Amino acid sequence: MPLRFKHLLKGMLPLSPQNKDALASLEDFLDANELSLARTLLRQGRAGIFSSPLHLSSRLYPKASFPSIRPATEDPELGQLCAGLNNSIKERIRRKAMRKITKDPWVLLESFANHIIGMEPVKKAALLQLFSDEPIHLLLLGDPGTGKTDILRATEELAPIASFGLGSGTSGVGLTVMFKGKEMIKGLLPLADQGICCIDELNLMKEQDYAALYNAMEKGFITYSKGSKNVRLDARVRILATANPKGDRFVGNDVALLKKQMPFDPALLSRFHLVFLIRGPSLKEFKKISEHIVSGKTHKISATEKEVIREYIEKTLALDIVFPSSLKEDVVLIGQQLKKQENDLLIEVSPRLIHGIVRLARAHARMHSRSKVKREDVQAVEAILRASMSIKRSTRTPKKK
Repeated sequence: MPLRFKHLLKGMLPLSPQNKDALASLEDFLDANELSLARTLLRQGRAGIFSSPLHLSSRLYPKASFPSIRPATEDPELGQLCAGLNNSIKERIRRKAMRKITKDPWVLLESFANHIIGMEPVKKAALLQLFSDEPIHLLLLGDPGTGKTDILRATEELAPIASFGLGSGTSGVGLTVMFKGKEMIKGLLPLADQGICCIDELNLMKEQDYAALYNAMEKGFITYSKGSKNVRLDARVRILATANPKGDRFVGNDVALLKKQMPFDPALLSRFHLVFLIRGPSLKEFKKISEHIVSGKTHKISATEKEVIREYIEKTLALDIVFPSSLKEDVVLIGQQLKKQENDLLIEVSPRLIHGIVRLARAHARMHSRSKVKREDVQAVEAILRASMSIKRSTRTPKKK
């Protein structure tokens, strides 16, 4: 009996109870025409439906698995049909996850270095940096072993464009560009053009190499001039950096004492819009960390999850965000209040800080898929900003080992 005729006869038979249940599992994922094709393939015995692990955070998608269609034979045409149906299933899952993020973007905290307990203001600031199309520069300054590097790695994982390097092994050439014969090799800053440049242990970078960093942070480009090579490259970056204090670990809670332990002069510090002071854990925090480690509830982000989050970020970056004039007074008032408290803060309250508030508010609106900044965006940014200025030991909890 010819194979196609055999399939035609089988296609006239009713579905078995098992296949009916399998087909029902597809109803949330396929349209009417696609369901009809899947039903035909099942009746003909040319394909089966299996459950596959989803690898998405439960807050992005409530189910741990999804149905997938596999061909029963190695037939190229059949393989294409099944692949098309599976792509439709995956696309609908992505759309549902994207809608979940749109409804409450802070669900992304579960996918962002969630093995680190606490440290929410730092995570929120780093997430906002992902949603900015303007220069927003963040510095995580504090004790070793507190999860600072993990924040950089989490950001690099999710950023559509990113570079990562160590301050201890990064020279001016590594930041900018180098040539091997006629071949030009881009450094960290131009590699991250229109993205995020992550620099770990910035305090170990040589001072003469800061010039390239300043240029990128302020002007959005870097230059190289040596011999017959004269190059200017775009480096429109957002800097996310970590650093340890002098002596490797902060001592005390007195502002004057803490300032003496800062590894940078005010000129560099003032170029960062947010500077977080990150301390080792208190006894109470250490207990929470230990309980979390023992529970084994850490969620490891998958390639599928990264793809969904990057897609959401790229979608929102296309938005043109308006900052209404009615909110400008709110920002001025925040700046005035902070300026009055400047003697009690580790960093200078400069006009750059005001720029940072506005840019972060735009990023907050964008993250929520809104094209206009609301007062709630400014208020959320103010809370993160004030948390970054806290010098209390309780601002921090370290990473899981």
